[in-house]
Amino acid sequence: MDTLLRIVVIAQQGLKEAWYSRFYSLLCLVIVLCAGLGLFAGELVLSGADGTRLSVYNFILRLALVGVFAIHVIQSLLRDRIDKQTEVMLSLDMPREIYVLGRLLGFLAVSLIAVLVAILYPLWFSSPLTVAGWGLSLYTELAMIICLAGFVTISLNNAAACFSLVAGLYFLARNMGNLLLLSQSPILEGRDSGLDWMTAVLQAINTVLPDLWRFAPSEWLINNTADLSAVGMNMLTAAIFCLLLFAATGFDLHRKNL
Repeated sequence: MDTLLRIVVIAQQGLKEAWYSRFYSLLCLVIVLCAGLGLFAGELVLSGADGTRLSVYNFILRLALVGVFAIHVIQSLLRDRIDKQTEVMLSLDMPREIYVLGRLLGFLAVSLIAVLVAILYPLWFSSPLTVAGWGLSLYTELAMIICLAGFVTISLNNAAACFSLVAGLYFLARNMGNLLLLSQSPILEGRDSGLDWMTAVLQAINTVLPDLWRFAPSEWLINNTADLSAVGMNMLTAAIFCLLLFAATGFDLHRKNL
């Protein structure tokens, strides 16, 4: 019970930090801007305006939320390190995994609030069940980015390097399907033996990275049909990656002398 209370207290610190730093206001502003861009894009087309609005909104929103949360997690953890809050928390009589779990749960709670606000706009065009499946898939994507940002921040302690690594892995995972499709094109067959090595490397990377192009696709909102089996697979994928990143973060924090 004492362990659970400590985790809750540390998680609450993340919620309060987001409030005092006006991070919630930033999230609302980002979501409103994405919705505005979606509405504007819909006015530029002659047909399929609703589909254009949803597609533009989904594309910009995912990039914006991933970038904003990656920066928030990195900045927050580095601020704890600079202000010696990490040393104070870890000097207490508790396992270091409790600190990691509490901080991650705090970030995940903030991301849940962001997703609940973000699903309001698609509700104008799609059914609640479809929007719920899309929102849940978006939340699992943000959860993996948060855990990844937490891991690289604890490991590297450098804001620029951490954000570059998170952004690079995210864009690679988002576009891995296109890269594999391009490498297996019949046009490229037999032209260069190096292409076979490139395909093998891409397939090896694909087995490690999550299939982020399958998360929160615009087609669900446009066609008003959420693939519940895909949502379940996304949740399972996110759970596995988050647990692995949590374990890696705890292990890396254990080996550090703070």
